[in-house]
Parts: sequence; structure tokens; C-alpha cells
Amino acid sequence: MSVEFDPVRVRRRRRLDPLVLGVGIAAVAVIVAVAKPWEASDRGANADRAAASPSSTSPAAAVAPSGPIRTPRPTQPPVVTDGLPMPAWEDIQGVVGSHRANGVLALTGHVSRFTRAGVDVGLAASWASVETAAGGVGPNPDVRSGDASVLGLGVTFPAGEAPLDLRVWLERAAGGFEWVDVVPVTRPVADDPIVLMRLTESGAVEPFEAGHYRLDLLRKDAIDRVEVGIADSTGTVPDPAPWPITESRLVPATESDPSAVRVGFFATVDGFAVTLPVAQSRPLGELDAWEATRAEPAAGIAPDVAPVYLPRATGLGVMLTPYATIELAVLRRLAPTPLVPVPPVRGGVSGAHGGTPYIVFDGPEGRPLEPGVYALSVSWTDSDGLHASTWHVELRPGPVRG
Repeated sequence: MSVEFDPVRVRRRRRLDPLVLGVGIAAVAVIVAVAKPWEASDRGANADRAAASPSSTSPAAAVAPSGPIRTPRPTQPPVVTDGLPMPAWEDIQGVVGSHRANGVLALTGHVSRFTRAGVDVGLAASWASVETAAGGVGPNPDVRSGDASVLGLGVTFPAGEAPLDLRVWLERAAGGFEWVDVVPVTRPVADDPIVLMRLTESGAVEPFEAGHYRLDLLRKDAIDRVEVGIADSTGTVPDPAPWPITESRLVPATESDPSAVRVGFFATVDGFAVTLPVAQSRPLGELDAWEATRAEPAAGIAPDVAPVYLPRATGLGVMLTPYATIELAVLRRLAPTPLVPVPPVRGGVSGAHGGTPYIVFDGPEGRPLEPGVYALSVSWTDSDGLHASTWHVELRPGPVRG
């Protein structure tokens, strides 16, 4: 297992004046690419993608307190199920050890879809130390998906320095990153290692495939990134594989009907628009947006970032108020990587909606929007003058838990 540690410090941005935002959006719009721009700008290639609704601007999100990962353990799987059920902490405590240093754990075992609870799967753990200043360590030959399936990925840390949250990304061909849906094994003490597992729909453990992974660790004032390689049976970490085909017969955003949305942010799913609860706010950076997903909004107030699970979403858009004029619109992706600017499609709904304009950003052809964190900024004018606002959505890779 190869590990590389690269802390990222993100400065918070001051609240922007609507006119200033409008000018900023104009500058970005000048560089919009006309030809298939759904590619990650920092890796030079491939697809990028994303979903929410109207509300008054909510207060700035508070930084969540330190402690264990908030996502709770899911409901216990059925008693009879194919595969290995999610283990309890006491099942893995004896092998993960207690490492009081920044590092990465790989929990391995011999399983198949026929493995049942109570069967000895030969659990073992490999650990690689991470030095924040020195970089990383070399390949770990003990972590091979061919010798034993990698059932869990985890992190260790000094006492009192547990990350607030974790995201796991698998690198795909041409520089894209797939958000991996993981669930933490509930641990009794905040300083215990954090072990993340993948689960099937039935609740059985699904091994991690061989490849290049990126772990993002949320800290109080920064996001730390750790790169991890899981080797195959030959002992080498394979090149990134193409994106898997998970959904079919998708309807593009440009062919969808958004007329059911009265006003606000929406996603297009199976030919229709889905309104999602999210507040209008200032543009957020990656760090602020992640912290916002952990903050509990006040009663009756929509969150600044909406966490949603829409595996068949093909586009993101905003429905404005009647007779407004859209000046500019820009879609950004905050995580896992930025987007090259994407030109929106403009439209309008007449009749009962009083000539209401809308814009929508179409996703990659023939594919759903990739899970990630997106921000859609729009400036428009109406009888009250110039306005500018941003809507944020966290498009999750699996059901939203807790």
C-alpha cells in the first residue's frame, strides 16, 4: 500500500456583494469551453457532473465540534443474507491495533458472497505510517486484493486529533474520481482508529477493488488528503479503470420538463425536475461547504448545502421568478476536483408560470451526474434590480445516513 500525505489549507472567503459576484461570473463565462467541457480541469481530462430548492439565505454554517465520525452505523442487515455482515468493533479490535500516529489501515480477509456470520475469514490488518512533512512511505506488499480481499480502509491519528469526517475517492480512467460510499464501524472511543467499509444493498461487506484511492480528512481548519494504493494479486497497483455503467435509459437535462418547479434549485431525473431544499447563499469553498453539511440548520431554515442521493440525475438548474432576466450562470464543482466551466441551456416556462425563465446545466452524455459537491451561481435582474446568489448541493454516492 503506497501512501502520500498532502495537507490542503483552504481560506474562507468573505461575503460577496451581488454586483461583485455578477462581475466575477462574467469573467468566468468568457472562458467557457464550447466543446464537451465535462472534464476535470486539474487533471486534463474526462467527465464531471451533480442536485435542491428555494429559501431565504441561512446563517453561515458553524464549524462542527471535534469527535468521532457523525455518520451512524446502518440498520443491522437481515439475519439471513449472502456475504459477510458488517462487523462490530469487538470483531476487529484485536487486529487493527492502536496506532497513535497519522497512518492508514487496510483490513483484509477471505470472503465471498456465500460467507456467513460466524465464519473465520482470517481477518488481518496492514498499517502504513504517514509523516506530514516527509511525504509518504513505499508500497506495502501485505495489502493485496488477490491474496485477501481488502474489507476496510481506515486512518489512525495521535490522541485527540481524530478527523471530523472522511471521504473516499477511487481514481478512474482519464483523471476522474468516483466517490465511494462507505460506512464507519462504530468505535467506542474517539481516539480509536476509524475503519470504513463498503456495504451491499443487503448489508453485506463489499471488498474494495484494487486501484488508486484518495482519502480526504476534514479537520477544523483544513482538508488533508492521503493517497492510498491497493495492489492486485501481482503486488502492483493497477492503472485506473474506466467508469462503471450503473444506470441506463437516462433522460438528458435538455430533454427534461422543469415546469413542476415553482422557483429555486432543481435536478433533472428521468425527464422531470426535482426540487430540493437548500438555501440561497454566498459562494462557498470546499472546506466551508463540507463543514456546512455537518451543521444542523435552525428549525424551518433550509441548509446551506443539501445532501441528496439521486443516482439518475442528469442535470442541475435554477427556476427564477416571473419575468426575470438571467444575466450569467456558472456551475462549479468543489469536490473531488474542479470543472472546466460549462455553458448552461436557457429556457422559459410560460402560461401559469407567467413567463418564468430558467437555466439548466446538462451532465455528460449518456451518463448520470457524478457524485460530488457542486455550486451553481446565477446573477439576474428584475424590477428590483440586479441580484446574485449561489445554491450548493452534495450529490451523495449512496443513501444519506443520519
